[in-house]
Amino acid sequence: MTQIDKLQMLPLAEAIRGGRLTASLAAADGLKRIATHNEVLRAFITVDSSSALRRGGELDASMAAGGSPGRLHGVPLAVKDLIQMAGHATSAGSTVYTDVATEDAPVIAEICRRLDGIA
Repeated sequence: MTQIDKLQMLPLAEAIRGGRLTASLAAADGLKRIATHNEVLRAFITVDSSSALRRGGELDASMAAGGSPGRLHGVPLAVKDLIQMAGHATSAGSTVYTDVATEDAPVIAEICRRLDGIA
């Protein structure tokens, strides 16, 4: 079995496209590592596990249905807390900003389109 945490982005994407790994497994592994290390590293303010796992499943279903994956299809993505994502607070690491974004920043749609091959 491939050790997901040892793979860089392109080899991880190739393993997913090649059927050796799934996007769901990549997401679950990333979430496991966040849960293990974030208390010390404090790298993540918000972790949306359910959305990450749901999206992994969507990407796996797309591949199973014969969809054409993008170059980085299924590679987990972390978004800095300076970029608006609908339904999430964009705090910039501060307690002063607590507004929840009502829509995604345009860069999020573009990143997802390029990563997934799905807009």
